[in-house]
Amino acid sequence: MTCLDNLSINRFVEFIVAPGTTRSAHHTALAVTLLMATMVTPAQPQALPQVTSAGVVNAASYAQPISPGSIVSIFGTGLANSIATASGIPLPTELGGSSVTVNGTKAPLIFVSSNQINFQVPSSVQFGYFDYTQAAIVVTTLAGASTSVQVPVFQTGPSLFSTDGSGCGQAAAWNVGAHGAVSANSRSNSAAPGDFVSLYGIGFGLPEIPVVDGTFLGHGDTFQSEPGIVLDDQLLPNLF
Repeated sequence: MTCLDNLSINRFVEFIVAPGTTRSAHHTALAVTLLMATMVTPAQPQALPQVTSAGVVNAASYAQPISPGSIVSIFGTGLANSIATASGIPLPTELGGSSVTVNGTKAPLIFVSSNQINFQVPSSVQFGYFDYTQAAIVVTTLAGASTSVQVPVFQTGPSLFSTDGSGCGQAAAWNVGAHGAVSANSRSNSAAPGDFVSLYGIGFGLPEIPVVDGTFLGHGDTFQSEPGIVLDDQLLPNLF
């Protein structure tokens, strides 16, 4: 008799019933054979997460350096077992079985997947005012920890988000009308002189009044190093 196991092994299982075998022994032999045929092959262990220094970048510009309090993207392989997004504030330091440490401090996580993690750099990370420092980044999953990589850190690393998410080209900006109406800024819908424009970015440094990592800044909070906007060689005032 020949049976085809369609459950797991996908191989033929062959056995011969010897002449004179009793019905009870026949059933026992058949049960044992089928049990062996349907045993599931153990899953291969997940590979350790792989990260390089160049794969840890500002989440808006995809460039370095990174800065305390900013949002950073890690690109690599084996970074998480599944796709997961933080569901609330404060942000968790473990998501989908993955975590990230910066100089040994667990970072708040926004998003994880097998090839990308977005996280907030802890405010405690040391930075230089006139030169770069280095931060050690480690990704840990259920499979284990990645090799530590060194990434340059500076006090600030201002970057604006782009409309296509590439880090280049048209900025993600909104024209704000006199009565609060908003519309997406573009070549065909540009801002007129005197209009207000809202821009979205990261890497502006730490606030004057410290906030808990993984939470938002409050309305009207100012930065230790106030960002400036230059348009046609003119420094524009920041209203918020």
